Amino acid sequence: MRLQSGESIELTPGVVLRLHAGERTEREVRSTLPEVCVAADGGAVGARMT
Repeated sequence: MRLQSGESIELTPGVVLRLHAGERTEREVRSTLPEVCVAADGGAVGARMT
């Protein structure tokens, strides 16, 4: 995943990421994801891959 700031993060099982409301991202899907859990709290969204 590439963040609006230009930083790149490899999303692998166990990685937890918190994004700010309205933040833009770019994602390249290389394989099927087994499960993604998304939680919203106070306008921020986080995703966890298991």
